Amino acid sequence: MIRTIVVPTDFSQTANNACAYALALAEVLGGANIKLVHAFMPSVEMDYPGVGNRTTEYLRAREEMLQQTVEALSPKVPIEQEVLIGFAADELVNMSKSADLIVMGTTGEGGLLTRMFGSVSTATAQRAECPVLLVPNGAAFNGLHAILYASNYESADEALVEALIRFNTQFKATVHFVHVREEAANFGKTKEEIFDELFVHGEPTFGFSIAEIDAASVPEGLASYAVDYNIDLLVMAHRKRSFWQSMFHKSQTKEVALSVKLPILVFHC
Repeated sequence: MIRTIVVPTDFSQTANNACAYALALAEVLGGANIKLVHAFMPSVEMDYPGVGNRTTEYLRAREEMLQQTVEALSPKVPIEQEVLIGFAADELVNMSKSADLIVMGTTGEGGLLTRMFGSVSTATAQRAECPVLLVPNGAAFNGLHAILYASNYESADEALVEALIRFNTQFKATVHFVHVREEAANFGKTKEEIFDELFVHGEPTFGFSIAEIDAASVPEGLASYAVDYNIDLLVMAHRKRSFWQSMFHKSQTKEVALSVKLPILVFHC
């Protein structure tokens, strides 16, 4: 059950769009609490002498900007506001311990790699203790009717599939478990595991399909499938890995985000 949604903002249009998405999502969820937060580090952002003496002034200014942001959004559900002094990624990861979901904005094309996979977004998506929803600039929440779960031998994890089931309980969207085969591989074991996990507590309350498709690359295959089946949300899994494995996975996730251009929900295990 999603009761608390944290939305970080840097006061950009992209962040405002993510907040609007989170508000629409919260309304469908029956009024989940939204916490809009802004974190900044005075010693990094201020070019003035006597930084310590200006911290209160900058804090007050950001609190006013946060209030103006909320007023402009005209929310139908309450929004809690908080300005934090500290490194944004660290503050968000800490907040994830008591949150059910973090919703973050991402820019399109040119700015995507620097924002989405910059220090804040990367650290949050990889280290958060709750799911992270990455929302591309311009994406609007119009309900969740079709979810694409990027399935492979690793993501067919019982805990991850159960997390997806819990998330989808409130939407009952059709879930497409899709494995993109770049080379000949045996997908039977993964399909069997997913099927067993879906029925472990009885018949699921939503429709689903399990598909294996051939494509030149994973991003290309997922992007094509998303268009063909009118997918609203892409779900991906993040695991703790070795350094080199993380670099490879991070690179592939970038390619998927650029190709699919959908909101991406990142689960952790």
